Amino acid sequence: VDISPDQPDEKPPQLSSSSPAIENGDPQINSNHKNKDDYYLSLITNLNFPSDTKMKTLSGIGKLDHEVGFGLEAEFGRSFDYVDLGFAFAYDRHNLEDLIIGSVPLGGDGRNTAYRFLFKPALKFKINDIVGFKSGLDLGLISRHSSFSIPSIDFTESGDSISFVWGLRLSLFAQLNENHALFAGY
Repeated sequence: VDISPDQPDEKPPQLSSSSPAIENGDPQINSNHKNKDDYYLSLITNLNFPSDTKMKTLSGIGKLDHEVGFGLEAEFGRSFDYVDLGFAFAYDRHNLEDLIIGSVPLGGDGRNTAYRFLFKPALKFKINDIVGFKSGLDLGLISRHSSFSIPSIDFTESGDSISFVWGLRLSLFAQLNENHALFAGY
């Protein structure tokens, strides 16, 4: 059996040992392309510093004291060179304390929670191989739930709402290795 090419001057394709290119003008194989780097998963924790929460009561507008809250977020997305496109699901919570009407504190207890589903496009700007900036938008829906009670006067207030939410974000990042980066931002 003869396995030589039909034309005497044509060589069969061979892989070069010095490079990943296929000889005879065939397209090059890009050995630097890493499919695993195209997708990313970010797990994000944050602290929430809520603004003053007000509640309408029979005696007027009351202010609710609150604690610093926390948030958890999981973002999954895909990177395209300088652009990231991601989706995130987030949970935020902060506890409510005393209701203050005028200067009179009424003991109470409650919490505000929020669930967010977001589309997160972003642009990445590398300063060097290790450090860079990331700037983007958060666009999506938020479902807020709040509850507050004052046991001494048998008072309970709760509410739920769903609305559109958006935000701007900016972060500084450090590429720790090929698969991990550390972000700090707002």
